[in-house]
Amino acid sequence: MSRKYFNLATLENISTKSKIASATGLLMIPISFGVVGYMIIEGASFLDSLFMTITTITTVGYGEVFPLSASGRIFTIFLIVGNLGIFAYALTLITRFLVEGNFFYQLRIKRMKDKLKKLEAHVIVCGFGRNGQAACDMLKKHAIPYVIIENRK
Repeated sequence: MSRKYFNLATLENISTKSKIASATGLLMIPISFGVVGYMIIEGASFLDSLFMTITTITTVGYGEVFPLSASGRIFTIFLIVGNLGIFAYALTLITRFLVEGNFFYQLRIKRMKDKLKKLEAHVIVCGFGRNGQAACDMLKKHAIPYVIIENRK
């Protein structure tokens, strides 16, 4: 049995989760607005409207999926100008989450929590100083499952 270290003070990273949730929410607002706008103004299908909105907001610009009326072109201009900042900010948050390792950190925390939920008939060792290490050595020797709670990183 290997030793598992759980730092309960860092099991939750609420600010990171809320940033990702807000980034996702921010992305959904202009996408929804664009889809509904194209469906109403141009009478386009949902899929065509979604594709047109995504290519417009991301500034990929493959071209128009359907011919735009004057109203549709004005709507597209406002969609680009009004949502470029929102899209850039949301993309920055998500990229930062992935690049800084927060994604893998959160994945590791989730796996730890899942393992903790499954544990039964185990010993909880509070502190991993000299006495905690000795207790864990004894538990390991007797194949008794244990969890270490330590507030030091």
